[in-house]
Amino acid sequence: MRKCLVLAVAAIGVAACGGSQPPEKPAGAAPQGEEPGSLVVRCGRLIDGLSDAIQSNRRIVIDAGRITSIGDDTGPLPRDRRVVDLRDHTCLPGLIDTHVHLALLAEDSSDMTIYYRRSTEQTTRIAEANARATLKAGFTTVRNVGDYFPAVVLDLKRREEAGAVVSPRIRTAGPYLTINGGGGDLVIPGQDEKLIPPETRLGVARGPAEFARKTQEAIDGGADLIKIIASGAVFAFGGVPGAPEMTREEIAAVVEVAHAAGKKVTAHAHGAQSIKDAILAGVDSIEHASLADDEALALAAEHGVALSMDVYNGTYTAEVGVRQGYPREFMRKNVETTETQRVAFAKAYALGVPILYGTDAGVYPHGLNGRQFEVMVSRGMKPMDAIKSATSVAADHMGLAADIGAIAVGRYGDVIAVAGNPLEDTSVLQSVDTVIKGGIVEFPDAREVADAVYTNGRIYTVDGERSWAEAVAIADGRIVYVGLDAGVAAFVGDDTAMYSLHGRLMLPAFQDVHIHPITSGLDALACDLGGLDDLAAYRMRIAEYAATHPDAEWISGGGWSMAVFGPGGYASRTILDELVPDRPVFLSSADGHSGWVNSVALEIAGITKETPDPPDGIIDRDPSTGELVGSLQEGAMDLVRDVMPEPTPAMRLAALEYARDMLHGYGITSIQAAYAFEPDLEAYKALDEAGKLDLRVVAALWWERDQTEEQIPYLEELRRRYTAGNLRATSVKIMQDGVIENYTAAMLEPYLLPSATRGIPMIEPGYLKDVVTALDAADFQVHFHAIGDAAVRQALDAIEFARDTNGRHALRHHVSHLQIIDPDDLPRFAGLGVVANFQPLWAYADDYVVELTIPFIGEQRARWMYPIKSVIDSGGTVAFGSDWSVSTANPFPQIETAITRVDADSHDTEVLNPEQRISIEHAIDAFTINAAFVNHQEDRTGSIEIGKLADLIVLDQDLFVIEPAAISDTRVLLTLFAGKAVYGDPASL
Repeated sequence: MRKCLVLAVAAIGVAACGGSQPPEKPAGAAPQGEEPGSLVVRCGRLIDGLSDAIQSNRRIVIDAGRITSIGDDTGPLPRDRRVVDLRDHTCLPGLIDTHVHLALLAEDSSDMTIYYRRSTEQTTRIAEANARATLKAGFTTVRNVGDYFPAVVLDLKRREEAGAVVSPRIRTAGPYLTINGGGGDLVIPGQDEKLIPPETRLGVARGPAEFARKTQEAIDGGADLIKIIASGAVFAFGGVPGAPEMTREEIAAVVEVAHAAGKKVTAHAHGAQSIKDAILAGVDSIEHASLADDEALALAAEHGVALSMDVYNGTYTAEVGVRQGYPREFMRKNVETTETQRVAFAKAYALGVPILYGTDAGVYPHGLNGRQFEVMVSRGMKPMDAIKSATSVAADHMGLAADIGAIAVGRYGDVIAVAGNPLEDTSVLQSVDTVIKGGIVEFPDAREVADAVYTNGRIYTVDGERSWAEAVAIADGRIVYVGLDAGVAAFVGDDTAMYSLHGRLMLPAFQDVHIHPITSGLDALACDLGGLDDLAAYRMRIAEYAATHPDAEWISGGGWSMAVFGPGGYASRTILDELVPDRPVFLSSADGHSGWVNSVALEIAGITKETPDPPDGIIDRDPSTGELVGSLQEGAMDLVRDVMPEPTPAMRLAALEYARDMLHGYGITSIQAAYAFEPDLEAYKALDEAGKLDLRVVAALWWERDQTEEQIPYLEELRRRYTAGNLRATSVKIMQDGVIENYTAAMLEPYLLPSATRGIPMIEPGYLKDVVTALDAADFQVHFHAIGDAAVRQALDAIEFARDTNGRHALRHHVSHLQIIDPDDLPRFAGLGVVANFQPLWAYADDYVVELTIPFIGEQRARWMYPIKSVIDSGGTVAFGSDWSVSTANPFPQIETAITRVDADSHDTEVLNPEQRISIEHAIDAFTINAAFVNHQEDRTGSIEIGKLADLIVLDQDLFVIEPAAISDTRVLLTLFAGKAVYGDPASL
């Protein structure tokens, strides 16, 4: 067993991140057999968002997501399209809300610290739920006007565009542009600013030049518009209600940069003076305008500045305040300000000021967006104008009139339907019965007939609430139902396959985020010494393999344990010379950091007593005579590898197929290959294009230590060519040190050896910062190998430097192995957003630890060996990988070891650092949702939730019920990849 496969044969790569996938259909998007976006809609009444008249008996034809014709509802209906019958409804264009906050919850306003105390995962789930509720309310497009966590909404927008989530179309402003302590800042009087994460304050500035720079940063980050806080809320923190915050000059600097980039600027402004300043500085719209005076409204009319006034909010606050017992003075101010705002709204409408429908949803619950129509009409607005404010007027203002805002030929097929006539009773817009977005019926949910249903199970979903279920329904490879057995009947059709789990445990399929499938498969198909315990067994296996492969030019393979040869792992060439005297032999150690060769191999490689050690490795020599021992450490192995024949494409494919089948048997459907060279990428691609890969693979490209940043264009080219289907070459692997067993792991303090070595940092730490910063800027995830505490710190320092330089936070860099972490560095994983990628099977007192590690680092440092629980307790994210073939890819011994910290086979070792034992829940998280997070696919895999891919497993025993010591005996009965059985038979459960 042990510590981390480095090279092997001649390929290197692994990882996970970034990269794009083909759009995948969200749950409920379209019934089976229907082409998304191709249907006929029959409307009893039609309001098209452009004309003032209401039309009757109209037929809308939508092809490929856009409207191709609108006409009388007469003549035969087409046979090749789905027909949506809304003849007893009024059809309208999909509505537009120009003022929402998708990542906020109304109930959070009483404690703003919740915005940064939540994890990114929690905030993402909130945003997804809010988006779904908003779409269900009939709003097919929204403008997200600023956020504390803009990256969450930007990611949601990306996934909406890819068809991976149920959501309105999103335009977003990125971060709030605000002054320190202003209305868009999380600084609260009396609170220590150091507690506030910097990523929540990306738009905080002061002075025109700084605001101009922040504006450009927001645009470069993907903002569709710019949001400024000209004045804070009416109920400010002890300040003057609605007092100006940004100066007119600061606002003008923002406007200049934004307009030069073709972006509009919206201003959050309550007070009259701040409204005037914003208008005169050139903004395009004003939000709230609660205390607007006549002069401010006249300026808006004169300059054509639109108002987005959330005139329903006061009603909601009054209703909630009564139930929640808000202070009397607060309630009085709410009534007063609400009336002032509504009077200003009526005046603005009378003056012809453009009115945009904007609700401030997030300050009140999403899904109630339609309630504002009634208030607008009650204050004198014509019902048709109110509808246009949420359709064509909003679309025109946003520059999207060619796509949305009206039921017109050429625009998107966004249609909603309500019962009744909204021109006679605007309240009907509060209850939308049907939502069609881009020709797809989103609501009511299009309940698909399932291909397969699994019932009577113990289903641990690993969703946000870590809930349990009994049944799962699957259609087109995705989960369409999770819940009780009683609720799944609606998804059962004549052709649905029905399977009982018989009370067995179902989990999301596992993901291994540090593994070497091809090189390990090659070793397994060659002279495999893995699993053997002593030198006699090695002799027998090597001799047997050589005899049965007489035509093999080289004898290759590996899996030998350094512990068999004692401290230093000096494997002798004389043993191999005796067994194979006539052909070269190269066998890598189980951890991949040492090679065992015979004399023929040394001769072919030209290695003699006089050959100097390479900078990143050691040629082991007899300390007395200087003669070659036959073992090569780290980079010295390359001296032999470079003269070995490359595996053929057929050999790589066979190795990959071997690995795939093994992984399916262990319940693994997603991996991050710890390194991959181009021949490996070709193998992955070929198998995927043949429809036989059945693994989701993130491949880490190898960082060549003897090259500079000049290699990045080549890595980018590999990413471009090998990111498609189930393969994404979006990560880069950096080896920062070796292993403790041969004293090459980089340590903060010296080894307890006469040489007092501190190991070998593979890349000089100062230069490592430059490398990681360049990779980060190129959108690569970085996957580090770091065993020693110095290497771990160097990796974290480099990530911190890259983040400070590039201002990026979403690439999910991760550090693997982590045998020793200095306690001072534990909180940095959470603080920097770095994932701790542990190999949990190593976290027990085996021979490597007892004989080859503790004697050379001491008991004090050994206390911080594999500190998994400490990383979790400090708020960090932990994911697991096996490092196969260094150790087994079977997750169950790994889970058991993480929980018990003893040998999962014998159960008779001392508990290694018992305070680092973790729960079964944390262990499952590390192999499912957290691993999916590393692989940038937690929105599609890693938990059992509606809309996610049906990557699922069924086990023969319940991990939550059995004793921890029995976990390693668990067997997988069934593995599903996108609903397809790739291991086991569902009929045999």
